Amino acid sequence: MMMPSEAASIGILVVALAVAGWRWRKTRAPYFLWLTWLVGDLVVREIHFSGTSPVFYIALSLILYIGLIYYSRMAEYFASPPLTLFSRKGTDPLDLRAA
Repeated sequence: MMMPSEAASIGILVVALAVAGWRWRKTRAPYFLWLTWLVGDLVVREIHFSGTSPVFYIALSLILYIGLIYYSRMAEYFASPPLTLFSRKGTDPLDLRAA
């Protein structure tokens, strides 16, 4: 039987997957493609079907390795505060003067 917290975590991860995929589709930034794969791997792990554990760890290793190889192309996103990832480039969502 699935606990309510497990159902909530699947829902949260699916929303995060949709947002990451949408951001990649809009920006074509390598970071969001990488993030989509990472969150997708977490969704697969959270669903708990047969064979998930080995596939999760293999995929996680590959995703982290790709992140390491392409770090220079994604560095601007890794260095940004989390909220700026969802704002227009060059704007700070916490800056009330811009509104």
